[in-house]
Amino acid sequence: LFIICNEAYHASRKVGLEFQVRLLNVNLGAIDRSTQREVEMFLVAIAKNPPIMNLDGFTNINRELFTANISFMSTYLIVLMQFKLTLLRQSARK
Repeated sequence: LFIICNEAYHASRKVGLEFQVRLLNVNLGAIDRSTQREVEMFLVAIAKNPPIMNLDGFTNINRELFTANISFMSTYLIVLMQFKLTLLRQSARK
């Protein structure tokens, strides 16, 4: 899960931030005005709608998914241990 989340983070970053940097480094003076406008509009579109990877709309795949999954598993294990301790105490009383 860590590898999937980490690679999704890096892929989103490469497509978003690094692609924006490459477009900004293009010499816009060397191209015509309509192409300049398209590049500028594309940069605005990328900035307003950053690339997000998800699992068919269920959840976004990013680093936060990994940490959330660890916290859910920890909480689940703590609840299971509490149930087990309760059962052990009840059986010791009988």
